[in-house]
Amino acid sequence: MNLLHAHHQHPDLEFVRGRTVLLMGDSVDRDHNEHICGFLEGEFRFIDWDHPASPAPPPGVKPGGGNTQSRPYECYIARYEFRIVSVFHFGFRPAHQEGEWLLQSPHFYEPSTPEDRFDLVARPLAAALGAHPVPDLFSFTSGFWDLMRQVFADDLELKLLADAGAASEADAARLDAWAELTEERLEWYARHFERFMRKVVDTWPGDKPRVLWRGLHRPKPFRNAPAHRVQAVDQLGRSIVERLIRDDRAARAELVAMDDEAAVSSSPAGHAGFGVGRLGDARSWFDKRRQPKAKEEESPEALRAAEQARIQGAQEHRRINLEARVLGKVPLGERMAINPWGSLIAGQERHFRDDVHPNGFPSSWLYGNTLLHQLKLAVEGTDLSGPRV
Repeated sequence: MNLLHAHHQHPDLEFVRGRTVLLMGDSVDRDHNEHICGFLEGEFRFIDWDHPASPAPPPGVKPGGGNTQSRPYECYIARYEFRIVSVFHFGFRPAHQEGEWLLQSPHFYEPSTPEDRFDLVARPLAAALGAHPVPDLFSFTSGFWDLMRQVFADDLELKLLADAGAASEADAARLDAWAELTEERLEWYARHFERFMRKVVDTWPGDKPRVLWRGLHRPKPFRNAPAHRVQAVDQLGRSIVERLIRDDRAARAELVAMDDEAAVSSSPAGHAGFGVGRLGDARSWFDKRRQPKAKEEESPEALRAAEQARIQGAQEHRRINLEARVLGKVPLGERMAINPWGSLIAGQERHFRDDVHPNGFPSSWLYGNTLLHQLKLAVEGTDLSGPRV
């Protein structure tokens, strides 16, 4: 950020030339984009529905909707042909429910789910604005709108119960905004979050873009997004990203081991000792020791063939399960990371403009550094899975 701010051109900044960063999140991401653009004297462009690059609305939906807070924006740094595109989403909760607050919100416009907004807004917009169809860096976050809409839904449920004369103290405690998130709600969020992250990698299975999960920051005491719930969702998001990387790495390693074992078994040297594949026949021998004595009419050759078929079937089933855990063509640990910005600004609440939104400095300056750092690693092809400072 210092170099971009102070120099019109600099050799250490060539990694940003012609690059596109796509942010998909909430108003915090939009604010970051606007602040960064101001720091770097870029052009901050509003992408309304009639903008030439604005994607078409979903089938059956009229153009329009949304407002200046929820429509996309582009920050364009002309001297490097570098752009940051921010796209708003409304959280994972379904929008089309009776009494849903979101449908009356001036922020809202179709489509409603993050998956559909990714397919119908974020991807085509980044491709239309950028130099390449696929962005170089993709950042996603979700949390504040999920929590806020949950509070509104709970308030509505409690009101309906009260209007019907059926609200109990237990209901009031269960639906209190300051209550802990239940395991059921955390599991619901985890399923949706993991499904979305898998979709991103399946859509872009190669080495581009590098994928970031922006961790949440702690707001001031705020009923619509209580800090303890924000902390729970943040920890959950981090744990899912870490588990996806860990599972992908373990599955790839086991698949390599299976291929190596198959290669040894099929080689001439592999037929020595235990017969067809030393490890395969060793397992077969131990399994036979645990089985009832074979019928006299079953020949040793038939038993061996049946045992080999059973082992092969089990291995094929195992391979299918392992391949389902592999995400993309490139190891996930090399292209997915957690942006720690939210943790790094802990204690800076005095520099907020309201309960949730930090000011441009130091927040967005720091965020810009974390984003540029990850972009540099992505352009250089740096493996994220190794130790690094």
